[in-house]
Amino acid sequence: MFCLTIGFSLTVPKFLANAQTQEDQSNASTNFRKTVSQAKATVKGPQEIAIEAEIVELQAQLLENPDDAISLNNLATNYVRLGRLSEALSIMKQSLGSDDKLAITHLNLGNLYDLLGRHDEALNAVSTSVRLDPLNPWSRNYLCELEMLTGRNSEAVRCYREYFSHFKPTQRSRSNFGVALMRAGELKESVAVLTKEAGERPRETSVQNTLAIALYKSEDYESAIKVLKEAVENEPDLAELRLNLGICYLAVNNRPGALSQYRLLSTSNSKHAKVLYGYLFRKYLLDVRDPKEDRK
Repeated sequence: MFCLTIGFSLTVPKFLANAQTQEDQSNASTNFRKTVSQAKATVKGPQEIAIEAEIVELQAQLLENPDDAISLNNLATNYVRLGRLSEALSIMKQSLGSDDKLAITHLNLGNLYDLLGRHDEALNAVSTSVRLDPLNPWSRNYLCELEMLTGRNSEAVRCYREYFSHFKPTQRSRSNFGVALMRAGELKESVAVLTKEAGERPRETSVQNTLAIALYKSEDYESAIKVLKEAVENEPDLAELRLNLGICYLAVNNRPGALSQYRLLSTSNSKHAKVLYGYLFRKYLLDVRDPKEDRK
């Protein structure tokens, strides 16, 4: 069986700041701010000045009460906004040292670990946040995504089922649930979930591509080809779709169809063209590399 390109969609981690009381944790989803790309970059201009002013104010508060966990959390989030991630990590740990029952800070710590590429630690931190605040939809959804990111697909399936029992599913969570099911080997349900999603979003090629992969893994190659043809019509310049379509053509021994996709890729995406070329001519390449095989 060939290998198709696949991905899933992660909610952009965001950071909560300016929590004035611990009770504010229950309203966390209304206060999240800053995307990953913004957190990684240094903020410039008036916004940077405003953030630095807030840092000075928080530092003044901490001179009077150095163990104030909420002020430490807010200080750390401001350092994240300036791209000072190492300092933010140290301060978040200090905040939890003062009060390890702040669900928001555990969630922020998970977001920060995620930014740093420390995904197992991110998973542990967000898991703790969910345990402390089980009715926060942001943290529970993020936990499911981190389960997927770390390859814990069966756990991700269980996580999404629990999430859906408490909260209304979003388009992103339903699509990711379909991917988790597929990765966990629950192909029949995965196809059902993704077919429904593709029907509701007929022009969203990421959903169509994922559905096609689930169909391919279910060995329903003709259906996968049909879905990918529709996706290519929606977004003809997306190389991943043409690569997957070419691979599906090969699964039904349609070499002319695969060659047509290869020719299109060769002028638009040399990397994917090379991958499809390898599938197209794999038999001949093996013969050249190991001619003794023909004599057996």
